Amino acid sequence: MSIGALVVFTVIQIDRPDIVTTEMKKLSLSSQEPFTLFICLLINCISLFLVARFTKQIFEWIELSESPFIPQISNQINKISAALFVYIIVPTGSVNEINLSSVVLGIVIVLVLYCLSAVFKYGCSLQKEVDGML
Repeated sequence: MSIGALVVFTVIQIDRPDIVTTEMKKLSLSSQEPFTLFICLLINCISLFLVARFTKQIFEWIELSESPFIPQISNQINKISAALFVYIIVPTGSVNEINLSSVVLGIVIVLVLYCLSAVFKYGCSLQKEVDGML
């Protein structure tokens, strides 16, 4: 049984503490771990929600503007990379379940997004320069 399933099971069976205690003993979790895991899962859900919200806002700005090179888009990409970084570093299971290759891949994706943000910043400066010439 995964830790996420335990959290859902705990929420569903909140009125039956004997069942929850039995399931915790099967997973050999201390009394503090389910609360910590719940907080970690909550932080990860909020991070993913923010990534989706920031991405939606980027597409709205691109639709409304004449050029995609506006400072708001660069800032949103920075916010997306920060939210993804939080998602990557907050564990959703026990320390034994952390997969190093997925963490490294996540950090690479965050770095690529940061570089993309720098490209958009440079594009903004070029856009200002071109607009100033016309």
